[in-house]
Amino acid sequence: MLNTASAFIHEVQTSVFNNDVNIIQTKCTFNINNYDERLFDFLRIKKNSTLCNAVKKRKAEYLAGRYCAQHSLQQLGITGHDISIGCNRSPVWPEKIIGSISHNSNTAICIMAYKTNISDLGVDIESIIPLQTASEIKHSVINIEEEKILSSQKLTFEQSFTLAFSCKESLFKALYPSVKKYFDFNSARIISFDLIHNKITLQLQSNLAVNFPMNLCIDAYFLIQDNEVITWVSRIKN
Repeated sequence: MLNTASAFIHEVQTSVFNNDVNIIQTKCTFNINNYDERLFDFLRIKKNSTLCNAVKKRKAEYLAGRYCAQHSLQQLGITGHDISIGCNRSPVWPEKIIGSISHNSNTAICIMAYKTNISDLGVDIESIIPLQTASEIKHSVINIEEEKILSSQKLTFEQSFTLAFSCKESLFKALYPSVKKYFDFNSARIISFDLIHNKITLQLQSNLAVNFPMNLCIDAYFLIQDNEVITWVSRIKN
């Protein structure tokens, strides 16, 4: 099974990308064509009951994401913890840990930290959205003012739109555990886009919770790598 595992999951990278609060990131690439059901047992990852009738793609993505999470937990000295599925398909972390998992068709990523350092944490990875698709869905993701901000960047519209889409996904993942309710793309709008510091500032457009009032500004950070983008929201505790 070792050969099967290495054929399915490869290029595993674990790093600390914020030394001040010790946020652990693990990223891997995976090949869905080499997915094998037995890898759950081999990699010591419990297959959640919701996956019983899932398609191969869903199982492969879940396995790769939990594999990354397992590696990140080990960096924090935690082993043998099953990361089950909670509300709205959110991962259930150990009591003292906050984390987030994302994946596209061939890459999975997990970031996590101790709750003593971070209050909110979310990550998202997206393949660059083709121009036709971006044009078809943009009105459900951004408004006219946001489109002007995106169009003013030294990026293709496909890149800037994908970043907008992704940072709003990261925002949802970061805030959902506290807000405990669904909110859509229009619940936050982009008010600034900083290519020098790889930062996008979002402003909430409604009162999501006591700690997340209307007009609150939250920063998202990003990386553009080849044909994909990674965004994350990490709010440090005061």
